[in-house]
Amino acid sequence: LDLISIKESFVSSCSYDIKTNSTGDLQMINIFNSSIGLGVHLGPGIDISNAVIPPFTNVRESIIKEENHNKGSSFQGSLYLSECTNVFLCVIYTCSFFVVCLIPPYEIWIGLIQPTNVVSASSTLALILFT
Repeated sequence: LDLISIKESFVSSCSYDIKTNSTGDLQMINIFNSSIGLGVHLGPGIDISNAVIPPFTNVRESIIKEENHNKGSSFQGSLYLSECTNVFLCVIYTCSFFVVCLIPPYEIWIGLIQPTNVVSASSTLALILFT
């Protein structure tokens, strides 16, 4: 006897009631194409379809939403634009970090120390880094 049906959904840790109705029958819970958050309590005899239930919610009535296919394409476009902007800013940040933090100390080190061979350069650099 299956009293909970979950299809194409994500269900986190949740609790549920399967109370009997006035005739003594058990009531079934159906979840289809939905996401159920942590700590959600599901009431008896509900249907949840195409919905996102936030964490720590008490669901007492059925939630059935219609699918909207046009919304996904605009969301994907804005997500793509957001990711491209993020990558561009990361490249700018990395380049500016290199220019501001690495090149001036290197030029000062070459100008003051003036290493003549690899041994003196590496030993001086090790002393600077470990002190």
